Order: sequence, then structure tokens, then C-alpha cells
Amino acid sequence: MMLKIKLASFALKHWKELAGAVGVILAIILTVPFLVFTGFMPGGEEDKVKEYANVASEFGIDWQELIAFDMVRFDNDLDKGDPEEAALYFIELSVEKLKIENVKCEKKNKKGECIEGGGTIEKVISKRNYKGKNQILSFIKSSGGSTKNIAESLREIGAKSNYRVSMSSHGIDEAMDLAKFTKVMKRDVKRILDSGMLMEMYPDLQSVSGGIGLCIGDVAPGGSAKGVTDNVKGYKSLIEKYAKKYGVEQYTGWLMAMMQQESSGMGTDPMQASEGPYNTRYPKGPNGIQNAEYSIQAGVQEWKASIQKAGGDMMIAVQTYNFGGAFLPWIKSHGNKYTLEKAQEFSKYWCSSHPSQLGCGDGVHGTPQHAMMVLKYYNNPGKASCDSMGGDFIAGKGDFISPMPKDTYTKGTWHQFRSPAWHAGVDLNVHSWADEGKIGIYSIAAGKVTRAEYSSSYGNVVYIKHKVKGKSFESVYAHLAYTPLVKTGMSVKQGQKIGMVGNTPGVPWSTFPHLHFEVHSPAWTVDKKNAINPELVVKGLF
Repeated sequence: MMLKIKLASFALKHWKELAGAVGVILAIILTVPFLVFTGFMPGGEEDKVKEYANVASEFGIDWQELIAFDMVRFDNDLDKGDPEEAALYFIELSVEKLKIENVKCEKKNKKGECIEGGGTIEKVISKRNYKGKNQILSFIKSSGGSTKNIAESLREIGAKSNYRVSMSSHGIDEAMDLAKFTKVMKRDVKRILDSGMLMEMYPDLQSVSGGIGLCIGDVAPGGSAKGVTDNVKGYKSLIEKYAKKYGVEQYTGWLMAMMQQESSGMGTDPMQASEGPYNTRYPKGPNGIQNAEYSIQAGVQEWKASIQKAGGDMMIAVQTYNFGGAFLPWIKSHGNKYTLEKAQEFSKYWCSSHPSQLGCGDGVHGTPQHAMMVLKYYNNPGKASCDSMGGDFIAGKGDFISPMPKDTYTKGTWHQFRSPAWHAGVDLNVHSWADEGKIGIYSIAAGKVTRAEYSSSYGNVVYIKHKVKGKSFESVYAHLAYTPLVKTGMSVKQGQKIGMVGNTPGVPWSTFPHLHFEVHSPAWTVDKKNAINPELVVKGLF
């Protein structure tokens, strides 16, 4: 009931933006008199939303996308939904069937202990991918797992010696295709997500998303767009053309993210620049521009002006692009730092001061969450000036640096490397459970990501290959809290954030939030024979 009341309130406030999502939103508006009459009745729906968010975190899925997916499937009644069942449409399993073989000992010491060779190796017999609800449930059943607790079953199957299970997630578009959503259903999901309604109603749930620790207000240029439509990708060359012409080519990826949020690349004004100061050819009203290239030209010019006036702060500049120039002097006099709360405060202030202005009929000016929504479509390279707990980079000296910021892990935990056969790395424990998902994990050196996946033994894990002074290394970062922030094949810089510290429930050796950290030279192998003491590597003693 509480969720429906919140949705009703939001729908009344943003009905113009949401108009058309009949099955999900209009019905809520029509039920408002009944809801007001019956009052704020307590119910379990708030807990249900949190349940969806927690499942999204466990499977590495965007919590807003998972909730919007089932809001549309079940006509806004999440009590009818099962978050784990919904998550199956968002994930893909890579399953390797293994054969364990003994390796002959090649050399023994005087005590008769094997020092070369020996042990066991895993050989891959077959490999298959499973995608979508039906395929994944079929695999779980055939492997002897239970379909009542999907996550637990996958962990149990992966723990078997003859299987290696890796999990990755894809976005809402593929999930909707797998679930056979109609065009209307897809439209309604998009409207829910674009409106920012879930973020506004449940701001506390931002802490379970994969974007934890992002330096809001310290976003850096030079990044690429992510999750944008083919229409937006089709405009990349034009965006590059005008970005270069006006000297802001380093913001090309960001401008693509802006277009995605503004229009998804649709219509004749994809940058929604009609009402801006650089539209001198077409009517100033909404969607007045009738030429897409001219829209991009005007939009890029407006962005340049915004970023210059904002002193390079991309979050303030992009919110200014949405609100208009009045936001800049206001935010400068209110701390000069973007937050969603500040944007909401300005929006209400502006409409209270200009009640007759177009768009203020519901008391809200512009889209307060606009900057956050643009950020969702951007791979932020970050800045070293971000603080040590939340930055996308940390600074350090030497060929290798620590994978965690100073003072964020328990002292003394470096000394846990025993041997490749017994414990091939070190466990860096955080100070408390409250730190889980809040402390960044960083690449110890520049390199290339060789694997970024979910493993049945390592949990969410990243492998990175490095070349330092002519020598090859591969570092491993295991038990991350969420889907890694990097992908296989990506190049990373020293100190670049790759994930957040976490824990892998169900794995016997992962009982507390920590980073399991390994270094191998020249490369990681199944038998860990190339493992070296990470403490010596980071201290420059290897």
C-alpha cells in the first residue's frame, strides 16, 4: 500500500512526463481518491522493494531496472513478483564441465616433498552458455539444484569439483526481449526509468547499486558512453564533429550520454536544444528544432558554455543544461557542489518564485535527477583528487600500489600468504560489516583486464595482466560486492577503481567482507603454481 501511495503522489507530480504509461501510472492516478480515503495503511511493499534491490545487488543488476521490469509485468503489484525469477531474465551463465587430473611430480627436495609439478589440474570437457529464465532453470534442475533459491543453487553447483560457473548480467533491453515484452510494455518500462521515479522515492537504495563510491561533482571528461541506443550511436560522428569544432572533444562520450537521457536519439531535436540560447533558427518552444544536426550543433555550444561557467564541474554543468542558467548562481551560493537534494531544492525554489512559468504547474522545475540519469550512461574515468574511500582513482608511488586505500583494512592481514597450494593470496579484511560495498578496490598497476566475472569460488572477481619493467604479472581481486566496474578486454590505469569490497555468501572461506588478493608471475594458473607473495610485490621487494 505504501508503495502505491508513493507512486500515486509521484504520478500526480510528474503526470505530464509519464503520460501514456496507462497500465502502470494512469491507473494509479485514478485510484488516488480511494487511497486518500483509506489512509496511509502499513503494508509489506516497502520491504518488497528492498527485497528486489538486494537481489539486484546479488546478481549484479541495476535495481531500478529490475523493479521497473516487474512493475510493468505485474501491473505495479510487486507482491505478485519474485525478484529472483525476474533476475533470471537479466543474467547469463557460462558453465564449464571439468575433468580433474593428477599431475606427476617432476622434482622433489631432500625431504621427499614435491617442489615442481604435482597436484591436480582442471581440464575443460565442455562449455555452454545459458541465458534467460527457461534455459537457466533447466540447467539448475539437470544439475540437481533447487529452483526455490536460485542464488544458493548456483553457488552449490559451482562448488562441485566438476563444474565452473561464471555469471554475467546484461541490461534491461535484452531482459525485455527474453521475456517477450510488447512494444507498449517496453515503452512503459522506459518511462518509469527515464522519469527517475524510483530513485526519487527510494534514494536510500542508491547504496545497493553498482555505482557506489562514484565521486559526484568530480566526474572527469574523456570517458565513453554506455548503454545508449543505436540511434545515439548513429549520431556519434556528428557529435565528434561539433565537439571538435567548439573545443570540447574530450566530452564526446558525455554528450552521447546526454543525448541518451534527453531523447534516446529520437526526433528532430535529439539534444533538446530548442529552448536553449544557441537555437537562433527555429521556434524556441519544446521540440522546435526540426533538424537533428542543427540540434547537435546548438546542444554542443550550450554544453561548452555550461561547462565553462561551471568551472569544469560536469555534474553542475549538465544540471544547468536541464534547469537553465539560473541554476549556476544559485548552486554557487549553496555550497557549489552538486547533490540530488540540492537539485530538488532549487527546483522547488524556482517554481515557488515563478509559479506561472511553463512546467511549474506541478511545483517542479525541470528534472532534478537529470544529472544522475546522464551519469548512468557514462563510463567515468574519475580523478585522483577523489577521496580515498569513494574515488574512481587513488594515487600511489612505485611500480605497484596497494589495492585498497590506507586505513580501510585491518592491520596485519597482509601476512597471510602461505603457499600456492594452501593460500595463494592475502585476505584484507575491512573493519566492520558496515564497510561492505562502500570501500573501493583498485588496480595495483596499469594493465589489461583478462577476466571480469562471477566465479563459484572467487565470487565477483577481476583478473588483470601487467607488464612492469619487462616482467609479466597477473593480479586477482576476489569477493567483490557487485558486478565489477570493468569488463574483460578493458585497459586500466594504475589506481583505477575496478570494484567494491564485498563477501561471497555460501563460500566456506568467505565469511566477512574482505578482498582476497593474489599476484602471479607470469600469469594465473588453475594450480596456482605461479603465485607470489602480494606483500612483496606491493612493497617493491619482488
